[in-house]
Amino acid sequence: MRSGQPNQITAHIRPALHLIARLMAKFHDLFVSFYVARHLISQAENYVTTYHPGVCLRVRITSSFDSTPKNILKVHERAIEVNGSSRPDEVNSCEQMELHEDSRSDTEDTEARVLEQAAGMPFLEGILCLEREFGPWIAEQLLKGNMEINGMMVEAPSHIIEDFVNSGVALANEKYHKLPISYFWTSSVASFTSNKCGTGSRLHNVLVSMSSQEPKKYLQEVLAEVVLTPGLPRHYEYEQVAQDTGDLLPGHILSHKRWDCLRKHTDRVVFASLYEMESIAVEACASAFPKKLASFCTGLAADLPSPTAGQLDLDASNPVIGFMNHAYTELGLHSVIYIGFGSSAFPPAESAPYLKVLIEEILAYGFRIVVSASLHHRRKALLNEEYTEELERGGYALFAEWVEQLEVLEHPALHYFLSHGGWNSITEAIVRGVPMIIWPISADQPINATYMSKKHDCCFELLQVRTGTAKSVAYSDQGDIQIVGSTEAVRKEIRTVLALSKSERGVQQRQTMKALRNVAMNAIEAGGSGDLALERFGKTIGL
Repeated sequence: MRSGQPNQITAHIRPALHLIARLMAKFHDLFVSFYVARHLISQAENYVTTYHPGVCLRVRITSSFDSTPKNILKVHERAIEVNGSSRPDEVNSCEQMELHEDSRSDTEDTEARVLEQAAGMPFLEGILCLEREFGPWIAEQLLKGNMEINGMMVEAPSHIIEDFVNSGVALANEKYHKLPISYFWTSSVASFTSNKCGTGSRLHNVLVSMSSQEPKKYLQEVLAEVVLTPGLPRHYEYEQVAQDTGDLLPGHILSHKRWDCLRKHTDRVVFASLYEMESIAVEACASAFPKKLASFCTGLAADLPSPTAGQLDLDASNPVIGFMNHAYTELGLHSVIYIGFGSSAFPPAESAPYLKVLIEEILAYGFRIVVSASLHHRRKALLNEEYTEELERGGYALFAEWVEQLEVLEHPALHYFLSHGGWNSITEAIVRGVPMIIWPISADQPINATYMSKKHDCCFELLQVRTGTAKSVAYSDQGDIQIVGSTEAVRKEIRTVLALSKSERGVQQRQTMKALRNVAMNAIEAGGSGDLALERFGKTIGL
């Protein structure tokens, strides 16, 4: 059987390939054409080379501009010979999308304006390009029928698995293929259901209709409605947008409109999550949407820890690891806090300067810091070169454009991981038993932060850094929390978080993360919940 998988999101390539590799290990006659946006070809090819050669032979990375089969096995051998390594790091991002015609509401003029505002966004243009080109490409594959790839006779595509965040590229081109479509959601089940249960779906409709109004009136329209989503702690609906993302807001609006449209047509979704973590949300999926939804929690799609995880590599040439080694030697276990917002997510201009406040307080508490952020983002956070160089000369911090994130998360000196709360980062932390401090920006991140901090209590969510509609009140069962949103409020909050992280609460959070790690590892073993779900999914689509 041959399956096609269109993908546009750079941070979703690795999880999708994890799913494919596991399917291939279970169903030996599966061949996959992995269709990606043109600019992601090299990244996808590099990722494929890190898998077993048997996977390399049965995956073809392709795009419309070049549908010539590539012998990935040769690429795999060359990569191992040159690099001596087979585990790249992931990058994280959150993206924006265009609005389907059939998902428009009565506020067409407003939405047309939103669409105009979103025009020119690289991601949106990428989605539109993917949508235009995928149809003719899949039609060509079906017309060719059986073809020889990597020395094997491969049938024409018989099924499509699409990244749900693409918002229906395959569905929009259904006239070209008439193939069954399954969707892959590379985040928590809670984030998939959150804006369809309770009153949560109202928020983005309000954002659309109010986008042309003055900020003060705009904020008044976003009422403090409590969202009641099965499996998710209660929260006010405006807490689903934790930061005022400014120019990115039109893209977020269009994303949610497309997703709402796609949910009307979706009857089968694969989740990169754990049933044991989200059983209530999973069961709620069956009846939460217009069509009865079959859901498959196939396990966390994260790179597994290396055999040397938790051990010191004193001969490491990587300066980041060298810095952490020195911190471990000087200060011992759990002495470093790692700050990383991924390749795309970063606090907006209004709240970015709070990052310097966090760094000041973390250092004052006696920790060392590793910060992964581009020079552009550092300047945005008022971390000028003179300031960062002074901290580096003193041995207190290390600032890097890019780090080997998995190696950092596996280092024994690491205390907590301060992140935006993207699902890739969360799953990488879970399988390594690392607790987190989450500063959510947009997309699924606010829901992920609420879920992990309140439901499982394995991380802290920063509240005083919120801006926009969320700079109001945070819901709490013990009494609502006022969001002051000042430098002093942020300073006070991080001091409290750091103190708690070193207390019994921090010990408990680390133990919870390690327990989730064990659940995650067991889930993908033979007979585990994720393994059984994967087998059910494969049989459902005819493998």
